[in-house]
Amino acid sequence: MDRRRLPWVLFYGGEPNEWFSADRGFRESFGAWLKSQRSASLVSAFLFVLLRDYPKDRPELKGWLQLARELLERHRSIRLRKWREREAEFQLFSEEGPEAFGERWSAAESPGAGFLESAGFSQGLESARFLNIAVQRYLECIQNALSREQINSVRLMLLLKPLEGNEGLRFPEHRVRTLNALLKPFHNSKPADELKSVISDFVLRHIGDPRTRRNAWQGADDARDVMLRWLVSVTLEAFFEIVDQTAMDQHWHARKAFWSAYLNNDAIQDARVILGSRAKKLALYQSQELRGTFGSLRGGGGVQGGHSVLLMRMNSLVIAEWSHSSSCSFWRIDDLHAPAFRLGEYSVDELKQADRSLRFRHAPKDGLRRWERKFAGFVEQETGIQNPNWRSYGYRY
Repeated sequence: MDRRRLPWVLFYGGEPNEWFSADRGFRESFGAWLKSQRSASLVSAFLFVLLRDYPKDRPELKGWLQLARELLERHRSIRLRKWREREAEFQLFSEEGPEAFGERWSAAESPGAGFLESAGFSQGLESARFLNIAVQRYLECIQNALSREQINSVRLMLLLKPLEGNEGLRFPEHRVRTLNALLKPFHNSKPADELKSVISDFVLRHIGDPRTRRNAWQGADDARDVMLRWLVSVTLEAFFEIVDQTAMDQHWHARKAFWSAYLNNDAIQDARVILGSRAKKLALYQSQELRGTFGSLRGGGGVQGGHSVLLMRMNSLVIAEWSHSSSCSFWRIDDLHAPAFRLGEYSVDELKQADRSLRFRHAPKDGLRRWERKFAGFVEQETGIQNPNWRSYGYRY
């Protein structure tokens, strides 16, 4: 093989142990030959390939990085000036190069494409293995800043820009890391509205809605729970607007107030809106938030076009609340009869087949025994979640 082609195949072949780069004797002889050459293009090719294929977990990496630094010291060609400047500023060929670069990147005033180009990650190095490793540290820095409440929405938008691809994520192999970095800091807390909006918009545009693209969220269960909780808020607010126009006011007003108290406390982890025919037409016409996310209520069994159902999950309970005079049904989450959350169509029977002891009617006002207090007590007993407007005062079943 022509030696001038060797830089391009150093980290190429079958198993890593079989690569040219894995042979210490080869590295020493190749390094000595490269140092003896006056060709800046050979050195540039070697540096390019080292960043492109960066063998992070290989024991021989340290020796190759040392060779890179020695070559930049030895060769003073003007054609290598850019490489020397990048090494001086970013220490790309230090032993902690990717991690240090990831931190520097996350702290940059303008972390977008211009920053990456200044470090040489363009013209063939846009997907370099070195950069791929640096992204891991970059995401860790974002996650730490969110966890410590050290970042605002404007800064976060700047940091997310270089993670955007033409379609989806620029670094799709870091999908789970990206989701965890942006959402796990809020597993037990609430972000500012502006921050929440920036994160939601990025995640939904570049990864997708976890209710309709479940495969895109595999491996990120905690992040998915946070996103579902946020989407519940948007979905239910849109649902309330639709039902306000289709439900009987004497039934719906109190139910909306009761469940809104849980919603405002982020206590509803998942929800499915199920609409009758008239409510569905309104949703398609009026509500961008509900399009493509609701189920349909099948006719029959006394169902009317204005009827709708709110299916919710609160910890260990699944709850089906109706917009009209029907009773509210509860299932424990391990109940095989509990309705699924992502069906396209639901029958009355599916939404009412809870055990009789778990079906409660909205009894009229009767002192401390009115239905809100009864429902709140049952939810608290089963889940530990309190309704801030209706304390159970020890009401148990």
